[in-house]
Amino acid sequence: MAQNIISIEDQKNLQGGLKLTDIEDNKRNVSENEISVGQKLIEYLKSTNTTIILPQINFEENRILFPILKEIGEDPSNVSVLDKLAAPAVNILQKETYEVLPVCPEHPENLLTTTRICCSECNSINVKKLYLVEHKVCGFIADTEIFGQKNVTDIATCPKCEKNITNPKRELRSLGFWFLCSDCGEKFDNISNKLFCRKFNHDFDINSAEYLSVPYYSVNNSSSADVDTITLLTKLSKAIETFGFSTQKFVKVIGRSGVPHSVSIHGKKEDKQVSVFFRSSDKQLPDVDVNSIIAECADLPESFNILICIPSISSEAKAMARYTGTSIITGKEYDEVFSQLEKLVAEHINK
Repeated sequence: MAQNIISIEDQKNLQGGLKLTDIEDNKRNVSENEISVGQKLIEYLKSTNTTIILPQINFEENRILFPILKEIGEDPSNVSVLDKLAAPAVNILQKETYEVLPVCPEHPENLLTTTRICCSECNSINVKKLYLVEHKVCGFIADTEIFGQKNVTDIATCPKCEKNITNPKRELRSLGFWFLCSDCGEKFDNISNKLFCRKFNHDFDINSAEYLSVPYYSVNNSSSADVDTITLLTKLSKAIETFGFSTQKFVKVIGRSGVPHSVSIHGKKEDKQVSVFFRSSDKQLPDVDVNSIIAECADLPESFNILICIPSISSEAKAMARYTGTSIITGKEYDEVFSQLEKLVAEHINK
């Protein structure tokens, strides 16, 4: 049976208990405050030589927190800001799965779920595990209860020959085990497992469980995105605004095909639009990555599209960009990139 995965970004008010919320709450664009948080976070990670952001799960209080956020003066339950920094257009963090927790389908806000073993006949939880043991000296075979102990290693005397057992490992042989239900008396080999919602005191079948995906985040080493990158994009955004455009950073723009595209900077001025895509690496960007972005640019309606690639792209990729009308900016230095963008804006956008 397929598992129903509830991602943590589909929750809100984590500090007071997980609650399902409208998914659209977390598809909104990145705000200036979230960009500021990203700058502080990356600076803190660098200062502590840390690359992993781990969650803290408090099952009793239904809290999933990220303590590192508290270190930079932010709400430790604000997972949405981490999601924004992991979005393709930002690409500073990489999101991975830390844990997948089974939760009650009736009370998915409750994290405290445990496993209970049950009798396969009557579903009673009054079940115990018995081991079948042989006393090698006299050949007597019985379960551990008849030997007077719960564990094989604790057996000290044989109830048949009454001899002392000084070395259980050598003098006893384990022949197997089974389960005994103290309520109905049934003996069986296979135990039945159920999940137990501890807060509301009821069982539920494991196949009906919902599953909460708890993420962790790591610095995206495949990109040179860092504080300087965020600062550059903020500077570029303000430069575009000087030409009368209103801008947003890290937004989703719907293309002609109806597919949303992740844009680093999007500006509007009356009937004019400009979309800036930003990608960086420690070496020339692969053609396949560049061509993928160029295809996105071609899908955007009535927009002047700029692709910033640090440090460079191939001549073939540049030719493809020219063919589709996408302007390319490359360079190793951010000041150089900034100057090229200003020139493009002046020449093309402000006509």
